[in-house]
Amino acid sequence: KHNTEEDVWIVVKNKVYDCTEYLELHPGGVDSITINAGADATEDFEAIHSVKATKMLEKFYIGDLDVKSVKKEAKSDLDNMLDDKGRKVALNPKHKIPFKLQGKTVLSHDSFMLDFALQSPEHILGLPTGKHMFLSAVIDGETVMRRYTPISSNFDVGCVKFVIKAYRPNARFPRGGKMSQHLDSLAIGDTIDMRGPVGEFEYIAGGNFL
Repeated sequence: KHNTEEDVWIVVKNKVYDCTEYLELHPGGVDSITINAGADATEDFEAIHSVKATKMLEKFYIGDLDVKSVKKEAKSDLDNMLDDKGRKVALNPKHKIPFKLQGKTVLSHDSFMLDFALQSPEHILGLPTGKHMFLSAVIDGETVMRRYTPISSNFDVGCVKFVIKAYRPNARFPRGGKMSQHLDSLAIGDTIDMRGPVGEFEYIAGGNFL
């Protein structure tokens, strides 16, 4: 319930918010809210929003969650998701999935390419052209989530690849880029959580978009 663009409720710290009227105003796009519609968005919200955004959220507060009435979500069969061509799809918009690093190539003093294995050699990523995805990890005790677009596509079966620039600490940003440095620190065999697709645009062909 409450999980469509016409009726969007989210839960943050056991408080319920009706975000329907804010969808078109959201800087991150409609999908960034609807991806958590009808569900607990606490972790995602806190990972990417400022104190100012938290205060803005109060405008849409409609009540507290009755935690006793919440049913435990059944674990979906993530390995059996298929696209319209019958191909196995790796990404899920509602669930974070860990993907294992299988290769790293240093491109320059601050840039590198990461190659992650999907669930099997037969899986495609399932990310339409024009969309992006969320990468998330717990870094220094806090959940950090960032948007990335891979350089690979659905033609690259069994893997997803990213070219990343690591933002090192400097005078203006003493901690540097949290996620980019974390990605740079990954060793072969380490995992990162991914979720998607997300985004406002999807390229079809011939200059046409959805």
